[in-house]
Amino acid sequence: MSNKDKCQKFTPVDMVQKKLDLAGYTTNLTGKRVLENSFGSGNMLLEIVRRYIKNCLNQSIPLIEDTARQYLYPDTEGIQKAFVRDDQYYIKISDECKEDDTVKDFYKQINLGGEIHRLDYLLMSMIGMNSKMMDRPEVSQKIGQAIEMLRAKRNIMG
Repeated sequence: MSNKDKCQKFTPVDMVQKKLDLAGYTTNLTGKRVLENSFGSGNMLLEIVRRYIKNCLNQSIPLIEDTARQYLYPDTEGIQKAFVRDDQYYIKISDECKEDDTVKDFYKQINLGGEIHRLDYLLMSMIGMNSKMMDRPEVSQKIGQAIEMLRAKRNIMG
């Protein structure tokens, strides 16, 4: 189904920038909170993160302590050592990092142990499984229905 068929309309980047400007999300962003409850293309979240990082850099605020950078910097494999999934698919702090205060604070601040991250993982797994079932339309349709139900639950929780 197309985005139009699903009644989805993603916010263009220029509109996202105007919305954030009007909301005053431009300077002194440290400690501010933003509620973004969509599960769309991510334009709003990307712009929020971009502005937050730029604000921190302009104010010389370190984004990650040097000691924890090896575990929390997303472009390295270290983040895979910092966080693991348990048998129930919850994200946990690994034994290697459970005493690192910066890793623990990061985990708490973004609520990595929350149910929503578990649902995201399940959704991504189901989407991958569904893409492998395209040659079996009856199975793909059932998985697609389950995916839509989980997305609805995830959006309510988000």
